[in-house]
Amino acid sequence: MKTTVLVFVDRENTSMGMRIASQEEFTQILIKNKELPLQERRLFTKDVIADTDGLDVMYIETGLPDYQKWNSRQTYRNKIQDEKRKYKFLSTDTLCANEDAGDLTDFVADSFCVEKAVVEKETMRQLRAALENLEAMGE
Repeated sequence: MKTTVLVFVDRENTSMGMRIASQEEFTQILIKNKELPLQERRLFTKDVIADTDGLDVMYIETGLPDYQKWNSRQTYRNKIQDEKRKYKFLSTDTLCANEDAGDLTDFVADSFCVEKAVVEKETMRQLRAALENLEAMGE
């Protein structure tokens, strides 16, 4: 994995372009950033690129508005990933525990709609709960 850090040549005049910073320079920037308020910090976006040699990581210096947009997208993506980790997704093409038995699709009739059955079961559960609430209220 290769890491590249791009910083502005001139922070006051960003149109002058960017240059590659050394790891030591990047470390010093990060240390100084800890002491500064957000508006005065040097802000970086992170981009990961899949290359033939593996993953390449780029930290690119940017302004506050661009950083805030990037950070918002990253926060949203991270929340989605965290939620996905809570659930296990199964494909009907997945082999059953007994591999001689075949796929899950071999056990479900073509005319059977799994989604409809789940919705019906959940609807019945909700109706039973509502009925119990009514009975508890004495109506």
